Amino acid sequence: MVLNLLDYIFPKVKLDVKKLPVVFPQVCPVCERSALGGLTHYKCSTRYSLDGLFSIYKYEGEVRMALSKAKFKPYVFSLYEQLLNNNIAYPKWLEGILVPVPLHFIKLRVRGFNQAEIIASKLKLPVVNNLLTRTAFTKPQKTLKMKERLINISKAFKVNDYSNKNTTVILVDDIWTTGATLRVCGKLLKESGFQKVYAVTLAK
Repeated sequence: MVLNLLDYIFPKVKLDVKKLPVVFPQVCPVCERSALGGLTHYKCSTRYSLDGLFSIYKYEGEVRMALSKAKFKPYVFSLYEQLLNNNIAYPKWLEGILVPVPLHFIKLRVRGFNQAEIIASKLKLPVVNNLLTRTAFTKPQKTLKMKERLINISKAFKVNDYSNKNTTVILVDDIWTTGATLRVCGKLLKESGFQKVYAVTLAK
């Protein structure tokens, strides 16, 4: 009954994924200028910076509408399935373990799912859900300016024990806006001993 009511209020979306705007060219996660395969420019690279970023779709039009709609649990799996079923040419560096950006346990309990975990589960690589923990309940990033976002998120995560620090880590999230969350997570992982940390997002 509840699902039928949601279907009426929020009619299901069927996307023509071939017509959705994709991110091209990919960009460096530090300066956000064009970069081959989304790899971090040599001059932008630092000890704790992300090593690359791959985003699939531009966050506009139908993609933006679909990701907003995906907040409603009955639609989240169907929409992500459609968006990722697009014969996407992933970069060659996309090898390693996928680490979804975690939600705080309160937000996870309220929402009922972590969209980053769902996306990661469909990328056909090993997924490690417990490498990062979100320890602080923060304000929504979309309500803050760039500097405020970095402050808001800077102490929100911790890295848990993992036996093989030589493993390449690929952070997964739904949307890259300013990149503050992914940059903070990448820095923490590198500080803990991981040598290579990349990021993949569904939209940018």
